[in-house]
Amino acid sequence: MAKYIRVPKDINSIREKFILNLTKRQAVCFLIGACCGLPVYFLTKGLGITAAVFLMGFAASPAILFGLFEKNGLPLEKYIRLMLHFWRTDKLRVYKTESAFREIEKRIEYQRLMQRLRKGGK
Repeated sequence: MAKYIRVPKDINSIREKFILNLTKRQAVCFLIGACCGLPVYFLTKGLGITAAVFLMGFAASPAILFGLFEKNGLPLEKYIRLMLHFWRTDKLRVYKTESAFREIEKRIEYQRLMQRLRKGGK
């Protein structure tokens, strides 16, 4: 019998898997999360196992979130940068046209004014 393999419609959505079905980015972010979370767990173990696990998860969650989050093909840091740029810019955009003829008229008027000033200065 023939085996059927599901092929994604969008080739760009295919990610190369590295370790344990994770991409390199996800594996590195999980490693960073473990490096942040495990010391917190061992340092707060005296508060109780439940509290230590919650604090460990709280300490490791930013790194893990950076590894897993992806929206519209953008990782979390690029998405945050674009959102901050959006919030900082003006929301009201005014349509302004720049007429080439208007610029030429301004330049001609400027040259006439300079000629008058030169003649008046002599």
